[in-house]
Amino acid sequence: MLGYLFVAFIVNAKYTTAMIVIGVVLSFFYKYLNKKVKRYSYDIIKKSELINKYLSELIIYLKYLLASNTVTKYQSFLNQASDSYSDVKYKQAFLGGLTKRSAEPIGIMLVLILIGYNSQYDSIPNIEIAFIALFLYKVFNSYIQFQYTFQKIFSV
Repeated sequence: MLGYLFVAFIVNAKYTTAMIVIGVVLSFFYKYLNKKVKRYSYDIIKKSELINKYLSELIIYLKYLLASNTVTKYQSFLNQASDSYSDVKYKQAFLGGLTKRSAEPIGIMLVLILIGYNSQYDSIPNIEIAFIALFLYKVFNSYIQFQYTFQKIFSV
């Protein structure tokens, strides 16, 4: 990563610095998303434990529940717990996928913005921006992959 950063600064320090600042801001956004995914992972564990508790009690006390006609009440508890589990699992999967798959489109938009800025205000060759983008893409992609791997370690 340091080698790519060094070469990007040699090509053009101004645009490299601008892209790094934007990348740092984006990394805080990804850090926030990863914290939410981690929190959802803990919620999934808790909700899974609740479902297991209801299932165990249903199996153990099935004769009593049938005799007292409270199976439907237990079934509604189980359905609510299952729906809650599904909701949190969906949120965790959505945010986890967002953190992994959004880096490339954001990087492409960044490059297009810089090319547009360059065509309006500067006149450096676009090939320099392309090289900077390529080098920083490698740096940011490695960083995002590291965050995603770290997130997968803590997810269920």
